[in-house]
Amino acid sequence: MRGAELRAARARQALTQAEHGSRAHEAAAQKLRERLAARVCAEERRLQRDADAHARIKRALNSHKGASPCPSPSLLPCPGCP
Repeated sequence: MRGAELRAARARQALTQAEHGSRAHEAAAQKLRERLAARVCAEERRLQRDADAHARIKRALNSHKGASPCPSPSLLPCPGCP
């Protein structure tokens, strides 16, 4: 009977260690999920900021196309422009 009790105690100890390891891995995975969510949020904000800046530049370019005597399509004046 002593051998069975010893095996049972070892099995309980192994189970406890496995449960602890599982909780530790789950906590690490949760931290990674939170970091990924923060990165995705920051990337989405950056993309929106870039899209807004592009739209502002495009509007400014379109509003100045007819007003400038410069035939150059760039935002910088060409050397022959007044």
